[in-house]
Amino acid sequence: MIRHNGEHGRASFDRRDWPFGDEWTQWRPDPAWPAPGLRDDEHWQVDLVD
Repeated sequence: MIRHNGEHGRASFDRRDWPFGDEWTQWRPDPAWPAPGLRDDEHWQVDLVD
């Protein structure tokens, strides 16, 4: 089963197919959903400069 799915995925990639169903192109999260945040003891340490 895993090999079958891998071969299917590779064939789809080789054909340059869109990997998702068309219904996902219009999907947006519900605006009422809260944005996830970090705990008080967590913080982002991102260096955006190379």
